[in-house]
Amino acid sequence: MRYPLERLMLWEVISLGLAFPIGFIALIRGSLLFTIMTLFLTIISLVCHVLLLLYINRSQSALKQILRSVLIFIVIVTLIIQ
Repeated sequence: MRYPLERLMLWEVISLGLAFPIGFIALIRGSLLFTIMTLFLTIISLVCHVLLLLYINRSQSALKQILRSVLIFIVIVTLIIQ
């Protein structure tokens, strides 16, 4: 029997696993595109974590995480506009 939220946990781990090497490449190459991709992957990971927290009824922690992801999204939009 599979855990009901296993797919969310898998998405969270995969997005963080991809964000680390892409972020490292962004640091080496100084590429804005790779930096934006890293931030988007971090947002995906945070949103998955928020959904997991909401499922286990930890609303305060979920609210903090969703605020973090919104702030990162605002930074990304600012970087794209400039």
